[in-house]
Amino acid sequence: MIEVKNLCFSYGSQQVLREISFHLEAGQILTLLGPNGIGKSTLLEILVGALAPTSGEVLLQGENITGLTPKQIARKVAYVPQQLRPAFNFSVLEVVTMARTGRLGYFASPSAKDRQIANECLQAMGIASLAGKGYNQISGGERQLCSLAAALAQDAEMIVLDEPAAHLDPAHAHHLLTSLRTLNAQFGNTIVLSTHDPNHALLLGGKVLGLRQGQVAAFGPVQQVLTEQLLKRLYECPFALAPIAGRTVAVVSD
Repeated sequence: MIEVKNLCFSYGSQQVLREISFHLEAGQILTLLGPNGIGKSTLLEILVGALAPTSGEVLLQGENITGLTPKQIARKVAYVPQQLRPAFNFSVLEVVTMARTGRLGYFASPSAKDRQIANECLQAMGIASLAGKGYNQISGGERQLCSLAAALAQDAEMIVLDEPAAHLDPAHAHHLLTSLRTLNAQFGNTIVLSTHDPNHALLLGGKVLGLRQGQVAAFGPVQQVLTEQLLKRLYECPFALAPIAGRTVAVVSD
């Protein structure tokens, strides 16, 4: 699905990412894990074609992403930023319907079929009751679910999310992450997301890529590579992994 080869990126003289390489098959989940300000968002922006790497390459289904048009990328990848801020107070249904534009021809308007798909995506995310509400009037957790519904409506094979649970309370964060897991299981979407919370990776499973000082500190299956030693390297403080309520959780240890 996506292959990253020797990727480097700099803002002017400041190098942010160094020799990043990994491969992700279609239908897998990947969590980019590391502390704030380590380059996770920058890497995601490169993966969706919003930024060009200083060197190295990103291959999307075998094609170099720098050679693809925005519409071609939109047919393959749906991007969910930390916060979506529409210029106008569109309804939730309108926001999700607009995600269909990558599937339309130039100057074409969404059809009844597009609106039907948007409604089905709202139902899949459990927020069909919000369809007529203004986007700016719903809660942060509901907005993130709306963004997920829009990503699903875009009908892209891969969904990329930048810290999707960063501004959510524990209940909404858990609901969002389990919704991602459901999307992956039911629809086969490849999921790539960033987070600073190792418990998100433990909940989602799949693969994890640990970033430290702009480089890959570890990459592989969560259950194999997300260890107490890795977490100590990433966050420079001791961690303990413990079974609680039937699953493994990570806590900072004194």
